Amino acid sequence: MSAVSIHNSDSLSAFMACSTQWRSVGTKQGVLWIGLDYSACRAMLDAHEFPIDVLKDFPAIEDAVLPIFNDADMADAPEDEDA
Repeated sequence: MSAVSIHNSDSLSAFMACSTQWRSVGTKQGVLWIGLDYSACRAMLDAHEFPIDVLKDFPAIEDAVLPIFNDADMADAPEDEDA
């Protein structure tokens, strides 16, 4: 597990500010998290006055959390009775 350092704390704070900007789709198994809406994130970053260069770190953070989001949601989903 990697730690948040002083060098990436702005990127993590900006990523957390975009926590409401996820694209998702509902399935029989639960919610499938697709990824961030980067246009909406950019507007959020501007509104909160984050430096725009933090966006370059978002794909790495997003790649790390997507499997966790999707595994957690699918683990809580009811079993498909048609299967």
